Amino acid sequence: MLDAVLAASEQLIITCNGSSVKNNTRVPFITPLAELVDFCGRLGVKVPNDPKKKCEIEYIHSRHSSGVANFLTTKGPVYGQIWSHDASALRTAISRNVVVAPHVNTYVPNPKPAEIEIGILEQLVIDPLKYFLRESLQIVIEYEEEDPKSVLPLQSTEIELANLVEALVEASPNGDLEAGRAVWMPSAEASDALPVAPFAKSQIDLAFDIASAVRGEATQRGIPLSDPEPIEFSIALADDSRIVCNIPNVVESATDGFVYAICYHSMVENELSRQAVRLLALRAAGKLVQKAFVIHREKPKATNLVVVNEIELSSEISTEEALRRLNELAAAAHFARDIPCGMFGKTGAAIAKVGTINDDLVTAAFEDFVDGYSYIHSAEFVVYGANPVFDHVFSGNLVGRIEAFKAIVQGCKLYKDGDKEDRYQHLVVK
Repeated sequence: MLDAVLAASEQLIITCNGSSVKNNTRVPFITPLAELVDFCGRLGVKVPNDPKKKCEIEYIHSRHSSGVANFLTTKGPVYGQIWSHDASALRTAISRNVVVAPHVNTYVPNPKPAEIEIGILEQLVIDPLKYFLRESLQIVIEYEEEDPKSVLPLQSTEIELANLVEALVEASPNGDLEAGRAVWMPSAEASDALPVAPFAKSQIDLAFDIASAVRGEATQRGIPLSDPEPIEFSIALADDSRIVCNIPNVVESATDGFVYAICYHSMVENELSRQAVRLLALRAAGKLVQKAFVIHREKPKATNLVVVNEIELSSEISTEEALRRLNELAAAAHFARDIPCGMFGKTGAAIAKVGTINDDLVTAAFEDFVDGYSYIHSAEFVVYGANPVFDHVFSGNLVGRIEAFKAIVQGCKLYKDGDKEDRYQHLVVK
């Protein structure tokens, strides 16, 4: 740049793209250009303190020769002057400046089905964009595991260990893990899930300890050793459609009814959301169920081996309120099947909170998610690519998207009721 400045005899023009590729907002100049502007400021050029405002020698150009602004004195790059004197570009600009009525894409929903399964609403709440890909495009996202390193493993992965634990529990009659261990050991030792001996024994012992801890907590909560038959029912909605429910692991009681899930790994965020939706359905149907349990292995390297999550509906959620929320979720599921509603981390929750996309809270959440590590593993990355543009992501059908976000976020959002204490976490759907 210094050579260019010194070589200029009459006029020096430096061009750059001073806007963000994500949302088109103004970004700071690169260091050499910023230093040049500061130098000009010391020589008398007016340079504002606010970096969002342009300085006296900075001009916003349309970046193509046939831009209409290049031939206007009031809206051109330099006020009071015509920027371009290219006759052919002027003719192109005139031809492009003919006003044409814009084509408006109007969302025409498909006919709503007479029945919707509860599993559809669970998928929607867990990840509305994955739900769109699966239901509308029949695309199921599967992430490949990292290439195995060329070393012998010293321990099993969390999922491999969970599969071993589940096999141990299934092999244990009447919950007697000691008796089941003798039956389970030969198949476990022959499994590819175990590392090489002598490290296999530690993983076998760990699997037994996880099974004992998880099943022990389950027994204390009254969870039966054999899963009960799923209960089937349907819920009538306001538009005469119905939610068809087939919910497993339900234990009804007038005072202490519950629905439950047991996992032998720590990745249970989806399961927590799934149980929240099921609680809403059970409340709307008037079933004798007051809470849900999700009992699972604690994260590896944690002090404890097991965590008990107890989920309850807020006292404000009556049968009528649960039914209202399910109506909104069903409407959101119908919309989100045709129109992609990517949550982009906490962006969807921010939109649901403020009711618009034109808010700093929304754009900050969007940028945090896109810049974070988890983005490349998300459905949003699959749909919108490595560099999504905020205005493109949320263009069109905005009212419907906002209503869908509100239904998903406000319908069955889980809130932690205090910190996790002694392997126990209480959560509330508010």
